[in-house]
Amino acid sequence: MPLTVESLSRFGHLHGRLTLPGGAVSVCGGLAIRMSDGTDWLNLYLPMGALTRTDPRIGGFPFGDDGGPSSLSWRAPLDGWLADVGAQVYREVDFRRAIIGFETDDAEIAAADGAVPERRSFGYLSPCDGELRYHLANV
Repeated sequence: MPLTVESLSRFGHLHGRLTLPGGAVSVCGGLAIRMSDGTDWLNLYLPMGALTRTDPRIGGFPFGDDGGPSSLSWRAPLDGWLADVGAQVYREVDFRRAIIGFETDDAEIAAADGAVPERRSFGYLSPCDGELRYHLANV
């Protein structure tokens, strides 16, 4: 079943599989969340346990030596692919921001106050002057 507004409305939380950029298949999930302020979030997620089976570099991310900047070697291509997914969504539905990363941190997002932080542990997709710009994670 495709991840669509109709399927989310009908079933709520969807589970499935997708093919990652390197050809590995991972389980995934998708759900829409309406916040108390009326803001809608669309989540596409890949469980870390499933991702770990697709690439040994992931290891124990985000903990210990497997976290931090060294993880950018495998995160950057995956995040870029997720940014492409976000761009496809944006062609259908305008949004103010998309955030790409592990358990996105509301504190970092709130501190940014609409701007993209200079040092960021997440990737950001932000519309600007009619274009969607991707700012990759850098820490």
